[in-house]
Amino acid sequence: MVTALNHFELGVRTERVLTARIGLFDSQYPTAQARQQLFERLVERLRGEPEVEAATVSTALPGIMGGNEQLLPEAAAATDEAQWVGVATVDARFADAYGTRLLAGRWIDSRDRADGELVAMADRKFVERYAGDRDPLGLRFRLSPHDPTSRVVTLVGVTESLTLEDADDDPEPVLLVPQAQN
Repeated sequence: MVTALNHFELGVRTERVLTARIGLFDSQYPTAQARQQLFERLVERLRGEPEVEAATVSTALPGIMGGNEQLLPEAAAATDEAQWVGVATVDARFADAYGTRLLAGRWIDSRDRADGELVAMADRKFVERYAGDRDPLGLRFRLSPHDPTSRVVTLVGVTESLTLEDADDDPEPVLLVPQAQN
């Protein structure tokens, strides 16, 4: 699989990547905090192995699997048509594991806790579409704007263009949100 992905520009390194998919039962991990703690323990253990260069937890596998959400700029009217963007929940080591380059601002990190301001990183395609000539850092967007529990996120960083869906799909703008906040 990784060999085939090397023929596409995904915005991440795919050589020497090992992945696993983990399903959690609500009966064992009934809260977001319990799930977060499990993932933190798992990646810390992996990071302690001498053969492991980097370990991360994410809801996306670049070039194969990602998620989508609707989005509106915070100032847009609720009746405006929301656009679909790729969204992945990532931990602070996503960039280390995939070799993704930071273009502006900062990476998601330990400051981005569940009780803090909701933040996101955008990829270059997102910035081109939604920021235009403006500085993208500090721009705010509503995710799932027609949902009563929609979230407003503030852009804190910009990364190179990423491909979260199938490698041969048309690239779409991407947001990365902190695992601890999702």
